[in-house]
This record gives sequence, structure tokens and C-alpha cells, in this order.
Amino acid sequence: RLSIDGRKVTDLMQSSGGITPGSGHLISIDFGSAAPRRIRLDFSTFPFGGVYIPPTATLWGVPAEGGRLMVLGDSISDGSSQNTGAGGGTWFALAARCLGATDAWEQGRGGTGYITAGSYATFATRLAADVVAWAPDRLIVWGGYNDSGGDQGAIATAVASLYAAIKAGLP
Repeated sequence: RLSIDGRKVTDLMQSSGGITPGSGHLISIDFGSAAPRRIRLDFSTFPFGGVYIPPTATLWGVPAEGGRLMVLGDSISDGSSQNTGAGGGTWFALAARCLGATDAWEQGRGGTGYITAGSYATFATRLAADVVAWAPDRLIVWGGYNDSGGDQGAIATAVASLYAAIKAGLP
């Protein structure tokens, strides 16, 4: 899928004509004129070999934002079978690249939740050692799936307590 300047060119993915590794399947895009554009390419099972541009053109990557980006999450962040990324890594790896993160830390553990400990601990009991101790500049909390059968009042209380602890630990 191709997006130009924040607008999708098509809603659906486009076929390259084949998925054989090592083959020369190409998609050519003619913009008709030279102008600065923000281009985004989304792939799924696509043998990506790079971007070819004319000798007079230039290409810039996502600007590096620096700092530490971290996710406190469950197996969806950790790399479960529900998050294979079609060869591009987990959702967090993809988000980190899109955000220009230069220091991305994935702190996901399967089974973890706000009130569900899974095989490890709840988000709150993991917070100090897994997150606050490493002082991330940006933090994403991704969870709740493992709490889906839990008491909504208990979840709300745990969520409020976690975010208060994050605010206190990472001012």
C-alpha cells in the first residue's frame, strides 16, 4: 500500500506480481513531476529489495527522535503468534521505526495484565524494575487482553494506580 503526504493512494494492498524470494518483482511509481513528498510503503509478505530513485533525486529517512522509547506490555508486545508483523517484526518494532526511535526497549511478558499476573507479574509489580529503573523518555502501555474476564472495577482501580505510579516514577 502506498501513501503520499499522509493520504492513501489505495485502500487495499497491491500485488507485486509474485512472492518468490530473490526474484526481480518490481512496482514502478511515476509521480509525473519532481517535488518533495512524504511517502509511506506498507508491506505484507512482499519481497522488498529497496527503493530505486533517479540520480538527480534524494531520499530521506524518518528523522531520529533520540531518547528511549519503551513498551510495558503483554504477549502482543512480546511477539506472540498474534503479532508476527509479516516479517517486519512486532507491532512495537514497527512503531519504533515509524517514530524514529533510536533506543527502543520492548518490555512485554506473556500473560501479564493490569490484574492478571500470568507467569510473571502484573504491570504494577513489573513497573519499578522493568520500566522506571531504565528511565524511558517515552512509554507506551499496551495491555488489557489478559484481563478481559476480570472484574471491571478491579481493572479500573489497577489502571488508575498504575498510571499514578508511572507519573510519580517518570515525571
